[in-house]
Amino acid sequence: MRPAPKLVRRILLAAMIVSLAWGGYELLRRQRGFAHATELAQFGLWQKARSALDGYLELHPSDAEARLLMAELWISDDQLFSDVTAPAALKQLSRIPPDAPLASTARLQEAKIQFLIQHRPVAAEASLRSAILRDENSLEAHLLLCKVLEMTARYHQTETLFWQAYDLSPAEQRPVRLREWYMSQFFPRTANDDLDRQMGFTDAETATLPVEAVRYLRFRETEPHAPLGRAALARWTDSRARA
Repeated sequence: MRPAPKLVRRILLAAMIVSLAWGGYELLRRQRGFAHATELAQFGLWQKARSALDGYLELHPSDAEARLLMAELWISDDQLFSDVTAPAALKQLSRIPPDAPLASTARLQEAKIQFLIQHRPVAAEASLRSAILRDENSLEAHLLLCKVLEMTARYHQTETLFWQAYDLSPAEQRPVRLREWYMSQFFPRTANDDLDRQMGFTDAETATLPVEAVRYLRFRETEPHAPLGRAALARWTDSRARA
């Protein structure tokens, strides 16, 4: 015996109500995803935070602040290797267009990943110049660009950038800026020892080579089609031969 028409309508109506209720709950959950992801990140629950933020970004794909947060959630996840987290973070940052209010911040974050993690100075320099173009008062972008130039044997090209960074620095930081400038110009081989260690160029397995050679070989490896790493290595080799 087939169900009565009224019973069928009641079943369909009940199913529709359940579906709408679930849909409303899911929409509310995704809307709250940004705040929930931030809460989860405070406890280092990176994967759960990314999952929560994914739902939010499905509703708000153009939210630059959420893209920046997602990039941070990838980079902060120390359970994954950098060859996974860095490209994933860069993919999120690339979704922030050049005309977005947070474009300068996005390009600066790109540069940090490209240089400090991926060891790609050419890509990092392009991102930093883009960041400065959009925010000429970005002290951090100026300082990092100086480091990129110094660590690719172009310390003699940093003067204009240095004085811009000096002017942007608070008064109490200016003596430190002057010391950094002095070291970069007169002791370029040791001026960035801390950064060399941070980037892994002084690891025990590479200790048989001078740190500058290790650094330039790495840059040549990460950006094989760019002349910068090769030029720096050639300049270093020539200076060693003349010594």
